Amino acid sequence: MANLKYYNQEFGNSYLQLKPLDRAEVVGSKEIKVEILIDENLIKFAVTEVTMTEATALIKYYFELDEIGNIDSYGVGYP
Repeated sequence: MANLKYYNQEFGNSYLQLKPLDRAEVVGSKEIKVEILIDENLIKFAVTEVTMTEATALIKYYFELDEIGNIDSYGVGYP
């Protein structure tokens, strides 16, 4: 994506990052990639794709709470 924009939100000892997916990566209406830092030492992330509505709910959740929520359905990613 030539003009990549993203959203970062720090919480607790972690942060949430939302990035738009490239058009070729979009599956259905899930057009946003979510990364949540889960291990600062290994630079390990919980990763998934979400809809705009789900992304908004994540922003609200992490704004209100200072802990990682349920990430059982997320994959693991490294930079």
